[in-house]
Amino acid sequence: MKKRIYRIIASLTLSTVVLSSCLQEAFPTSGMTQSQVNQSEDALISLNNGIMKYMFHFGDDYSAYGYAGIMHSLDVACGQLPVHSVSYDYHLWFANNTYLNPQSLSPSDWWFLYFGVIGRANLVIQSVPDVQEASADQRHCLGNGLAFRAMCYLDMTRLYEYKTTGIPILDLQAEDLKIMKLTVPIVDEKTSEEQARNNPRQPFHKLYRFIMDDLNLAEICLADKTAASNQANLAAVYGLKARLYLEMGTRFTLYPEDLQAQIAAEDQYPEYDKLGIQSATECYAKAAEYAKLAQQGFTPLTEEEWHSTSTGFNSLNHAWIWAMQTSSDDISSDTWAWKSIIGNLCPEAEYGIACVNYMSMRKIDKATYDKIHSSDWRKKTWVAREDAGKTASKANYHTLLSDEDWVSIPAYTGFKFRAADQALTDYRTGVAIDFPLMRVEEMYLIEAEALAFSQGLGAGKAALETFMNSYRVSDQSYSCTATSLRDFEMEVLQQKCVEFWGEGKVCFDYKRLQAQVNTKYSGSNHPSGHQFTFNENCVAPRMNICFPVSETPQSNPAIINNPDPSEIVPE
Repeated sequence: MKKRIYRIIASLTLSTVVLSSCLQEAFPTSGMTQSQVNQSEDALISLNNGIMKYMFHFGDDYSAYGYAGIMHSLDVACGQLPVHSVSYDYHLWFANNTYLNPQSLSPSDWWFLYFGVIGRANLVIQSVPDVQEASADQRHCLGNGLAFRAMCYLDMTRLYEYKTTGIPILDLQAEDLKIMKLTVPIVDEKTSEEQARNNPRQPFHKLYRFIMDDLNLAEICLADKTAASNQANLAAVYGLKARLYLEMGTRFTLYPEDLQAQIAAEDQYPEYDKLGIQSATECYAKAAEYAKLAQQGFTPLTEEEWHSTSTGFNSLNHAWIWAMQTSSDDISSDTWAWKSIIGNLCPEAEYGIACVNYMSMRKIDKATYDKIHSSDWRKKTWVAREDAGKTASKANYHTLLSDEDWVSIPAYTGFKFRAADQALTDYRTGVAIDFPLMRVEEMYLIEAEALAFSQGLGAGKAALETFMNSYRVSDQSYSCTATSLRDFEMEVLQQKCVEFWGEGKVCFDYKRLQAQVNTKYSGSNHPSGHQFTFNENCVAPRMNICFPVSETPQSNPAIINNPDPSEIVPE
């Protein structure tokens, strides 16, 4: 691997690190300048901590409560998070396909969140000297900045690249605009303001190289950092590589011409490390390899830990590789009471919109629920239809609700996310939870899918059965019945939908696999205005995210936007 050197440049200006529409978001609220960062390692560490802090950045939309809010919207987009009452549905647009155009709030909020994080990561990266001469703290800061930047670009590459929807009015427009295979502009620590104002979307094969390049150096910087926290560690880097290799494996399987384009691009970008990939099978093998590496030192959650009413999905633990961590000191206003994960996903918290006072609690998709193995202890996360409204049934679940409130809870409501310290009336305490960015369970499921495509269907099925029977099915009776690789992909996707409900992971899989989003079926528990059957082997249009109007055409006319998917659904 070539040696990359990062020189301290005291004259670095605000405009060199972010896209022009995000200039005001480059520095954290501490107001540090680049020269101050250069003069003090403590200042560098403080700036590095600011990367994670920005992950909680509030936007203008009611759904914009940082990165967790984006993940919530993504689960809605792929039909896995139906709401009970639409009266307080703050993620409505991704369920009824409205207001997804460049002028709307969500595209703007998402863009500023991602590039706010990237801007801070760029400042950290620019501020670290030659890696070989850096102190341990400087190396860790650099590795963290690189990992966060890679994570954001991997997300955006998958979100903004237009994928075929099967709807002619959209697909033909995308072809006419010549945006197929294009992702997002690259803004790194070297980008000038002039370049940022004329910065086109880059092809997928360049973004894959750019992201992997960051991860390669992050792996070196974080080689001795293994503990889980709100900073990236070595396992997180391995996990990001596993996600990227899986993305490439699927792409090159579906589109062999893209593999040839990737191979042809090996010599096009000398500033980035080469991938050295010659086949889709190699990508899957690498995905399995890195997923296995990421598992080291971490173990899946137990049934007791998953269902804990005090620490269930609100505390960093042995299964979480990487997490967002919040303290009560971070809760700046009462907006957090309803603009937070707990406010939206915890039916026990009286201050949120998911409680019985507002009835906008989130459910699991009925079709997904019905496929859960009968002995899978995760099934008790959601209220069975036969138990809804019955006082006696409360004993079958893990809840702090009173009997009076329990009988108002509708079927399929989820009790996964818990208020911190069981604070159901004190929002300042209750919403200050940890939120997982990466869990070890994801790595087990990536490994299973990747093994099926690199070593054969039998190897993949064996890995999935081992995971399920060791960690999720109480009587070890799970058996994977898939007879084809496509069936196996869908079975792994089913398990991801159950495992990562509310965490926003599976939308990336839906888009990667071109899996059908169907919320209109017999017995559907989605509100009537949210029921659609999108095309098979295509991407639901709302998964092709638009760039905000503040970026294009206002600030960066070089970006050619995606077609507006608002109010366009299959006939």
